[in-house]
Amino acid sequence: MSNKATIITAGGSGQRMKNDIPKQFILLGNIPILMLTIQAFHLFDEKMKIVVSLPKEYVEYWQKITEKYNFNIQVKIVEGGKTRYHSISNALKEVQNSKYVAIHDG
Repeated sequence: MSNKATIITAGGSGQRMKNDIPKQFILLGNIPILMLTIQAFHLFDEKMKIVVSLPKEYVEYWQKITEKYNFNIQVKIVEGGKTRYHSISNALKEVQNSKYVAIHDG
């Protein structure tokens, strides 16, 4: 396991993008943006721990689309909080043993 980790906060609602689905699930080149983001970090370091903070109501949806797109990069999903601060705080609990942690707004 790498000594690096990344936290991707994916709590957007899609309102500013005038979309019915949250921006992290909007397709870009036929792939959800969140998957493209995860792939970018995975390409940087395949052993890096990746933690994604999602709103509770979208965790099951995420599981379904990972199957649909045959997405097999291992990520740890944590429940987002009321605010970005709380979402990051929840995710930080999963990367306590990492020396370097990047936080990315998904």
